[in-house]
Amino acid sequence: MIRHIPNAVTLLNLLFGCIGVYACATNTYQMVPVCMAAALVADFLDGYLARFLNAKSEIGAQLDSLADNVTFGVLPGMMLMQLISFSSVGTGGNYSLNPLGYLGFIYSIFATIRLAKFNLDTRQHTHFIGMPTPAAATFVLGLYLYYFQQDFLQMPSLTYQLVYQPLALIAIAFLLAFLMVSNIPMFSLKGNFLAWKNNQVRLVFIIASILIVLGLDGIGLSIVMVLYVLTSLIKMLVEKG
Repeated sequence: MIRHIPNAVTLLNLLFGCIGVYACATNTYQMVPVCMAAALVADFLDGYLARFLNAKSEIGAQLDSLADNVTFGVLPGMMLMQLISFSSVGTGGNYSLNPLGYLGFIYSIFATIRLAKFNLDTRQHTHFIGMPTPAAATFVLGLYLYYFQQDFLQMPSLTYQLVYQPLALIAIAFLLAFLMVSNIPMFSLKGNFLAWKNNQVRLVFIIASILIVLGLDGIGLSIVMVLYVLTSLIKMLVEKG
């Protein structure tokens, strides 16, 4: 019975992803961040529980990727599709689908490729090669939150006006797609958070991330993911000497 607990948590990840997709489809926007946040927690816990309970299994690994494909592949693609469509009519406009919005699903396609590659790659135990789908999805979540936080303001910020343009959002979708299937090594957040030795980059990143999110709310999530990619690139260059 115990060995099924991590798989049950993985299926919660899938459930939240499905609810999030439905929330997008029915324009229940306030539910989308809740579902994504709950799925991220479940995605973290299933791996932790599998290790803690010594309940790792092949079916668990497959379920994890299938659940991630919905939650961190399909759902962020739908979020990008909506943002591209919404941005084409401006703040307070009559939201309708812009055919350009379908380009948001380029994210979903490459997230699927990323997950398939991860399943076959035996090198990604202590670090990732390419941007993990939960990290890319978190970046999209930050954009989604910031859009609705700013959408009701009479004078949206300059950042809002620059980012929430169809071409800018399409470029973001393609950039995330590239990062997910790239060969850039990116550090993992798994490990002992109480140990400083050989753990400095991870701990400093976590502390900085908490401060950024507390100070900048929704868009802070996107900024944290930019910091994650930049930190990984700097770490790679330093280690190459």
